[in-house]
Amino acid sequence: MGLKKNRFLRLILNSLIFFDIKDYISLTDYVIEWSKEKSEPLYLLLDEVGRIFEWEKAVNAFHAMNIFDIYITGSNADLLSSDISTYLAGRYIEIHIFTFSYKVFRHFILIPDLKTI
Repeated sequence: MGLKKNRFLRLILNSLIFFDIKDYISLTDYVIEWSKEKSEPLYLLLDEVGRIFEWEKAVNAFHAMNIFDIYITGSNADLLSSDISTYLAGRYIEIHIFTFSYKVFRHFILIPDLKTI
């Protein structure tokens, strides 16, 4: 069975193709237009949302519509976890993702241990 691809919207907001989305109004317009005539639930993935002016207004509105499963990702450069807790109090789950250590990185890209070379 599975989920249909047309129920997922992934916006990589630091990508050139989304540079025209600058504020919560243009973000809301884009998402609402995309969501027309689609079956629920819809999955909304917003990467680097911190570059959108007043993004929290759009996300809170999407949440209130109760048709979106919303995922927000970003780097600390644009958005701190303290900002999220202020904007979305009680309506989010925070998951910290840490970078690989160099040893683990080497394991995954199959670089031999430098000591054995």
